[in-house]
Amino acid sequence: MASAIRYAPSQVGGAGFKKIFVQQGILIVQQIYKYMNSPETTIGKLLRITILWTQAFLGTLAPFLTNVHQSIPPAGPVRLLDLRTFLQEV
Repeated sequence: MASAIRYAPSQVGGAGFKKIFVQQGILIVQQIYKYMNSPETTIGKLLRITILWTQAFLGTLAPFLTNVHQSIPPAGPVRLLDLRTFLQEV
């Protein structure tokens, strides 16, 4: 099946499939917003600590989630870096 048909909305005759990468990125962004807006929860506190730790580990001055087009040193697999990759694509 051609990708134009596979990802086209069903209203115009397509199959209506959604790209997994986009759906995963949207859900990660929603979770980050949810917990960053509730800093008094345990998960919100741990998320802030994780962001600060990742920023310190990368050793860059510019925030790595807001300045996504700046190059960063290679790091291991981290969910926040997956979010950064998604934001670069969007």
